[in-house]
Amino acid sequence: MTTLSRFRPHAPTADPYADTWYYYVHDPDFGYVKLVVVTYLNSQTTGEDQHAYVHVAIAPLGGPTREYDHYFRDVVAGPSDGTDPWSFRIEIPGALRVDERALELTLPEVSVDARFCGPHAHYWDEPDGAASPFTGPTEAMPDQSHWFVFTLGTPIEYRVHDRQGTHAGTGLAYVERGWSVHQAHGFCYLMAVSDEAKLMLTCGMPNDDVAVWAGRLVTADRDLRFLPFAGDQRVTSDLAPDTASARITIEHDAAEVRVVSEAPLTDFYDQVTPSLTVFESDAPVAKTMNARLHVEVRRDGAVLETVDLAQSILEFGGVLYPRDLPALTEFHRPEYRYES
Repeated sequence: MTTLSRFRPHAPTADPYADTWYYYVHDPDFGYVKLVVVTYLNSQTTGEDQHAYVHVAIAPLGGPTREYDHYFRDVVAGPSDGTDPWSFRIEIPGALRVDERALELTLPEVSVDARFCGPHAHYWDEPDGAASPFTGPTEAMPDQSHWFVFTLGTPIEYRVHDRQGTHAGTGLAYVERGWSVHQAHGFCYLMAVSDEAKLMLTCGMPNDDVAVWAGRLVTADRDLRFLPFAGDQRVTSDLAPDTASARITIEHDAAEVRVVSEAPLTDFYDQVTPSLTVFESDAPVAKTMNARLHVEVRRDGAVLETVDLAQSILEFGGVLYPRDLPALTEFHRPEYRYES
C-alpha cells in the first residue's frame, strides 16, 4: 500500500521516462488556466539527469486558448521542507518553483502565481490517496507507470499575466499526477472543476477493442465514484474524435448518469510532450479547455439532476487521436529550444 507520499518526484525507472504534474485552475469569472510540468529522460538527455518541460494554456471565457511551451536542461526535484506526507518541490532556476503549497512561474511572455487556500478533495480519502481510479485503494501499484488524481477541487488564489494583460482571482484547482515509461495505447479524458460539479471521467484502451472507464462525479446532491472492476456499473460510450464529441452513459447503483462533451473543432490544440518528444509515439494528444459539458442523473427514467457548463476539458490520445480533424494542423516533432 502507498500513501500520498507518491506525489513527490520519483527517480526514473527507465529511459524514456516522464514524470508529470497537471494543474487546472478554474475561475468562473475568467475561465481556465493550465500548468503542466514534466521532468523526463529521452534521447537528448544523458545519464540520469532529467530535463524539464513547462506548458501553460490560458482559456478565457469567450476567447481563444493561448499556449506557451518551454524546455529546460536544469531542474531540481525532490522533497521540500514541508511536513505533509506529499511535501515536494520542483525548481527550474530563474523560471519555476512548485511545491505542495504554491506554484510560481516566471517566463518572458507569461507568469503564473497560485497558492492553495483551502482543503484538498482527494479522489480517494482513505486509506490510499495516491491510488489510481483504475485500481482499488489498497492495491499495490507499479513503479514504472502510475496515474492518480491528487485533488478534484481545492480552493486557490492565483494571478496570471501574459500579452493580454493581468488577471487575479480565486477559483478551484484540479491536480493530477503521473509517471510512465510509455504513451497510453488510447484514451479519452473529460474533466470539469466548478462549484456546480466536479467531474473526472476517463477511459483507457489496452487495445483497439476495449475501453475501460473510471471516474467520479460530485455535485451539490451526489457523490458518485465509478470504478471499472467493482462490478456495479455498466458503461456505454460513443466517442467521436473526428467530430470532437464524447457521449457516455453509466448505469451505477440503480442510477443512470449521462455525460455529453462537445467542443468547437477550432479549439483543439496538439500537445506533443511527452507523447512525441519523449516516447516517440505515432501521434500527439488533442486537447481543449472549451468543451461544453452536459450531465444528467436519472433514476427510473426521471431526471433527478442536470448540470450544464460552458467550459470543461476534453482530450483524445493514442489510437483515439483525431487524425482527420480539419481544425488541427499537421503535427511535427518539434525542435527543442532549451531555455537553460
